[in-house]
Amino acid sequence: MKNLIYIYNNQFIASILAWILQQSNTIDSNFCLYDSTNADPWDNHHPNVSDKSNGDFLHDLICIQEDEKRNVDELTAHVKSFTKYNFGVVGNAYGQWEHKTEWICDGLTKIYTYMEDADLMTDLWLNVYFKREFNASQIRESMWFHCNDHHFKDTEYKDEMLTRHLNRADELLKEQGVLYFWQLQALYHGSWKELLPLDRYNEYRNEVHNQVLMHQPSNAELYNNHFINHNTCIIVDMMNINFEELCDTLNIEFNPKMQSEYEIFKLFVEDNT
Repeated sequence: MKNLIYIYNNQFIASILAWILQQSNTIDSNFCLYDSTNADPWDNHHPNVSDKSNGDFLHDLICIQEDEKRNVDELTAHVKSFTKYNFGVVGNAYGQWEHKTEWICDGLTKIYTYMEDADLMTDLWLNVYFKREFNASQIRESMWFHCNDHHFKDTEYKDEMLTRHLNRADELLKEQGVLYFWQLQALYHGSWKELLPLDRYNEYRNEVHNQVLMHQPSNAELYNNHFINHNTCIIVDMMNINFEELCDTLNIEFNPKMQSEYEIFKLFVEDNT
């Protein structure tokens, strides 16, 4: 790509902003998705199943970000080698950004989006993303995708996940009658590294709230958020966006559909918090 607007957020709202910006006639990529029948309508974790090249590009981008042994030059090479689009926009909540070097690339514009109200972000993240109910087959699929996305070369981790932890998940599902995604996330990314039972939900909520606070722009220096620790990154409060001004900043064409899509998002927040 000659140009890329890359939007990052540690929760799940980057893909929403990317979808809205994708409405611009300047943007010719279609990485972003919207499906009102999904609990998270903007979820592009399994992007465009019918478009394998899009999915492969995004997955490789995440892998380069998450592997601290790789470097930002590989990110640049990866973006430049994908010539399918001239001007793309990507919203990503994956990748830990442990790279110590700032990502600078011709044609790259970086945006970090967040919510100033940390309690609002916590409630939205929990209610939309973490409280989804999973059946046995969805649990297995989730574990497989987790290994594929975050531990792609660690066969020992994958074996442990799909034996001991999967067995425990099946046990909890039978005992509780339900298993929520937050219980899986406590295993995947929480400090416990185990599946928590339902009566430990408040512990998990406190950790989620602390994660939201950790990734606020005001704490970027304290927590070494290398993605936003630089003046070249545009900071956007997701609940307070003037899209005409933002488009001027990004040098892309404003489309009135952006505003209507933004209103859909704000109503979504009201309905889920």
